[in-house]
Amino acid sequence: MKLSWALLILSLLLSACAGAGRAVPAEELTPTVPAAAPQLETPESLPESEAAPVAEAAELAAEQAGVPAADLTLVEAEAVEWPDASLGCPQPGTMYATVITPGWRFTFTDKEGNTVTLHTDRDLQAAVVCQQQAKQRATSTTAADQVRDLLAAELDVSSETLTLVSANEMEWADASLGCPKPDMMYAQVITPGYQYIFADQSGKEYDVRTRRDPTSFVLCEPAAPEPPSSMLPPTNAATQRAIEWLMQREGVTKEQITVVQVTQKDWPDSCFGCKEPGVYCLTVIVPGYRVILQIGETQYEVRTDREGKNCAICK
Repeated sequence: MKLSWALLILSLLLSACAGAGRAVPAEELTPTVPAAAPQLETPESLPESEAAPVAEAAELAAEQAGVPAADLTLVEAEAVEWPDASLGCPQPGTMYATVITPGWRFTFTDKEGNTVTLHTDRDLQAAVVCQQQAKQRATSTTAADQVRDLLAAELDVSSETLTLVSANEMEWADASLGCPKPDMMYAQVITPGYQYIFADQSGKEYDVRTRRDPTSFVLCEPAAPEPPSSMLPPTNAATQRAIEWLMQREGVTKEQITVVQVTQKDWPDSCFGCKEPGVYCLTVIVPGYRVILQIGETQYEVRTDREGKNCAICK
């Protein structure tokens, strides 16, 4: 009987051990892996700032400074917002639109160590050398002698026959250096340079104008004398148109207007030399007339083109 109980207990123990040691499916043995932390999205890179048009700016700076573009080294190019259309370089007696004007400030140095600061709008349609800490070369012997030699070659005379009368630093209103040629267009940019007056042995003077680089020069010929008014009939088309235009402007009759003088003129621009703020004028020589008309005690200078199609009175 004791043996039967012993066998029963042993049988129970073996069954328990077998249950504890049963095989476990492989999938149940795979450890649970915690979910990976969500990946943060990489922010898009900010767009690169607009590249400064250095090469174009160097050409403009070189043209205005009168030096080869290859001689200029960029020091700094800075995007700026000018407070008005003067690009931060207002000129005396000039009106500017008061609008924020995006643009650039370029700083260059040349081979002589001079600093050239160019102010432009964003598209380089307008540009001005606002600051040029340059050595004054207008009165230097080397520059004057160089210009003298160039003038002598132009006149086909000996340099010794030319005497320097004066040398002055100038700022020309455009690239013509103050000497526009008929039917020529010029960049409307302030152009720094020099004016030299030489005289030959007979006393005749020569007006030579240069940019900063004295090798680029213009011999400015004196204007031809105006023909006397008697050579021009007061009844030409331009005069008649000027009379009709003044009649409408002043509200008078033709009988109240007297023709005082009619003179041929070559006007420096399409506005007949009567530029007004905000009005764009083509810098091109326009042949025409200066017609002096009188109403009572008051005289009026009416400017016209050759055919009298357009008239103007300078204010």
